[in-house]
Amino acid sequence: MRQRRKNLLKYAKKIDCDTLVTFEPENLFYMTGFWGEAIGLLEKNGKTTIIAPELEVGRAKDESEDCDVITAERGSGLISTLIEKIKKNHVCTDCQNYSTMLSLKKSVSHLKSSTEPFYNARIIKDEKEIQILKKASKIIDEMFEICSKKMKVGQKESELQTILMTYAMEQEMFDTGYKSTLNPLIIAGGPNGALPHAQVSQRKFKKGDLVVTDLTLRYKGYVSDA
Repeated sequence: MRQRRKNLLKYAKKIDCDTLVTFEPENLFYMTGFWGEAIGLLEKNGKTTIIAPELEVGRAKDESEDCDVITAERGSGLISTLIEKIKKNHVCTDCQNYSTMLSLKKSVSHLKSSTEPFYNARIIKDEKEIQILKKASKIIDEMFEICSKKMKVGQKESELQTILMTYAMEQEMFDTGYKSTLNPLIIAGGPNGALPHAQVSQRKFKKGDLVVTDLTLRYKGYVSDA
């Protein structure tokens, strides 16, 4: 985690910033080890702070690495607490909320909106991340094997999804949480396979069907897609 933070600050310095503030859960997780509702703050000396609503504080303390965790009320309380800590700094943030950016700009004179430091740091995976991704890919391969063994005529797409997700959850793999889909997987038989992002239905597989199976799941915070 210490090396990750050094890399983040290195890329922040390239755009004339000495402090990083993240609102996005993926970047918060990368920077702190905690995935949840909170704001992450990384200062030039490496000090890392999580500002979280009261309901998240306990988990943030347990799951984060080498972070100060402080509590604030949701909404304006989180922002005002953050501002007190960064108003004199040169700040880069991944904030995508217009009203939040307006609030920050009123008090923080040196403020940039950019995902560049996070993107550049995250693009090269460390050994821990590589091992997680390898394990995730192995589980996805095993799920395809299950498909070939468990798929049968008369079975519903939703039934096959249940079999696959049961196995996935036993391996600690979970839905990605993407907003654009109602189902964790794409299982599309026959004519449904012509739809690029088909939703899993109650249609039963028929003899001669071509079946599209697209498995995208999250493992220990990282997405594996096949």
